[in-house]
Amino acid sequence: MSFSPLNRREMLTQLSTACAAGTWLSGAGSALAAGLTSQPGKSMEMMHEQYFITWRPKFQTQSIAFQPEFESDATKFGLLFPAPSKPISSTLPSDLFVLLGMYTQLDDISYRDYDPKSIFYPDQEVEPIPPSALGAFNPLPENILRPGAIATIPPDEIEVQKWFQKNRFNYGPYQAIIKSYIDQGWFLAATVIDVRDVKRVPDNTFMGVTRPIRLTFATPEPVVPLRISQPSASTVIGTTYYIVAPEKMDFAGEESYQTNWQLRWSKGYDNLISSKRTGKLDDWLKWVKKNERQLKIQKLKDERDGKMRSELEFAKAISISDLAAMNGRTPYRGIYQPIAKEMSKLRSLLASDYYMTKIYRAVEKKELNDSLKLQVAQFAEKDDPTEYSRMYPIWKDEVSRR
Repeated sequence: MSFSPLNRREMLTQLSTACAAGTWLSGAGSALAAGLTSQPGKSMEMMHEQYFITWRPKFQTQSIAFQPEFESDATKFGLLFPAPSKPISSTLPSDLFVLLGMYTQLDDISYRDYDPKSIFYPDQEVEPIPPSALGAFNPLPENILRPGAIATIPPDEIEVQKWFQKNRFNYGPYQAIIKSYIDQGWFLAATVIDVRDVKRVPDNTFMGVTRPIRLTFATPEPVVPLRISQPSASTVIGTTYYIVAPEKMDFAGEESYQTNWQLRWSKGYDNLISSKRTGKLDDWLKWVKKNERQLKIQKLKDERDGKMRSELEFAKAISISDLAAMNGRTPYRGIYQPIAKEMSKLRSLLASDYYMTKIYRAVEKKELNDSLKLQVAQFAEKDDPTEYSRMYPIWKDEVSRR
């Protein structure tokens, strides 16, 4: 895999996204809980969200690690995260999402695997950036903030109000939302972060991320709470999910990536040379083709209605060789060596008998009114066996239609 300018831009985009199902709040300070609110006369806006989710169905436990990216002029803020049972909290390395971005970068196109008549070849390929030109490349923001002690608040509104009052945060915008979680018996993890020493620009604002916070809790099914993000969210938030589970995962219902993914996959597989095909995927292609008309109708309807569906960005079983390559000594998949050395930090967070699924989702503020449900990836009532770890070519017939 080459480290091209395109890869670098993609990485910067991916790694600037941050947060989770928490929210920011600010009162005489600020606070967060998957959304942002500000103290009187202050602003706090959550810009991006990024999650690292581990689901262990055998034990019915879920972990969510998150790292919010935000812009503010506040001097203190708090972070709240709802959980369906009492969570255990910890922190992870600041560059967690940098490393996850590295692990899930797509390999370069293998042109020889496809029918040459189907491919559009650019006039010139992008030249990789030599490592010497990258210097001390660091995709993390300048301000990386360390969370304070993480408190666990029981499902009791009086206890929640005490936490807000103690830290002088504005409870009003969150009262109805938090009550809806309390009524379901959910707990809240809460922390306060002091930002008086951050580096600010002349208008007194700053951009930053927190060190990733990880919560582990019991739950009968994997879930991502969204409603608590609503008060502080931008109009549209780009969100990236890294999901580690025994099987390839997807969101349930309207949030599924299957409409976009199966059309893209079937086009790529249809143009593969015969030696690269397998019987299992040949059968899957027939199943997709059988339902292709339904997919295309849905795609046109989404475009007409302005519906932004989830996009699959990576899907692959985690192999023993993947973990062995994360030794911190040898280059990992051709990645710039100073970053590749850090890949060993991921080894304890991944498992060779599990699957990594990466999903991108653009969320409108009005959609942050319920929890996302995760499920095993399926299309037309059958489990989806496809993987996605290599870029597709540009297709000639698609270029001719532009």
